[in-house]
Amino acid sequence: MNIEAHELFERYYATSVPVLLPSFAANWPALSKWSPQAFAARFGAVEVNVACLGEVPHAEARLPYQRWQTLPFRLLAELMTREANASVYLVAQSQALRHPELQELWDDLPLRPPFFDADRRSSAVSLWMGPAGSITPLHHDQQSVLLVQVYGSKRIKLISPEYSARLYNDHGGYSRVDPELSELDPWPLFANVPVHTVTLDPSDALFVPLGWWHHVRSVSASISISLGNFSWSKG
Repeated sequence: MNIEAHELFERYYATSVPVLLPSFAANWPALSKWSPQAFAARFGAVEVNVACLGEVPHAEARLPYQRWQTLPFRLLAELMTREANASVYLVAQSQALRHPELQELWDDLPLRPPFFDADRRSSAVSLWMGPAGSITPLHHDQQSVLLVQVYGSKRIKLISPEYSARLYNDHGGYSRVDPELSELDPWPLFANVPVHTVTLDPSDALFVPLGWWHHVRSVSASISISLGNFSWSKG
């Protein structure tokens, strides 16, 4: 789907409507330059903070990431490609794109007008890297974001904010509901809540408006970028 910036902002951003944008980033240099193996070759010794997912009780699994570990990029890349459901995940809170030794990655992301504000990139753009099976629990963000898939695939489950009262939201922006489970006994209010499922492949993007709930699973080893530095805002 080819889309002009004014259409994204006026038709979707301003009205808080999600939209899938196939091949949005097809011409980005990152699509041909980013992979676990390429990152290991370019930045192998660079150490980054990763979330340690681990084995936790189901109720606690709906909480934000609790434990962190510092790993060289080489090891992160190896775990991503060798082990499905490995217990490490480079997430937004890792702030990897602020690392001094990773600044050349910005050259692979054409984050300029009319879609993006380059001056806000350091505070509103995040890198995500993880193995197949990596999960971000059901949550909503504090800003609208564009999730761009660079490598591998992700499956996103979307829920409108109009159903927030039925999502057992008692941990900040996180829900205790696991929308992948068919057994709803722990969350009876969640029954019959509409869930929209979208799969992102390389170059695809998904616009997620402020307040929309989303659960994200890496279908394969995955590299994604989330962007909130839009050139246009509601003011």
